[in-house]
Amino acid sequence: MKTIDESYAAFGRLMNEEEIFRDGSLTFEDICARIGTQKDALESVLLEELGMRGDAILDKYRETTAP
Repeated sequence: MKTIDESYAAFGRLMNEEEIFRDGSLTFEDICARIGTQKDALESVLLEELGMRGDAILDKYRETTAP
């Protein structure tokens, strides 16, 4: 299992470089499974660092990049 720092970095890469959020069927839980991290652990870091839950971040990416 990855450290939480590695998971946080992986989430950032998936969102910013791979633009995984464009797959509308993916949930935050799906992304955590792909990373290999526990949803609650990553969500805790996202709340601390960004002030948002994982699903809210995913929705925000989708809203700001919608055609």
